[in-house]
Amino acid sequence: MGHRRIEAFSADREFIGEDWFRFLKKAKIPFVIRIKKNKK
Repeated sequence: MGHRRIEAFSADREFIGEDWFRFLKKAKIPFVIRIKKNKK
């Protein structure tokens, strides 16, 4: 198998957390997290 690469990570609110963000940033994985409309 060739080299695999994650293009982007899309998740819902249950994936919110410093550990997740830190991992994704360190791995240079672009991400989009859906949050509630009333959150900033």
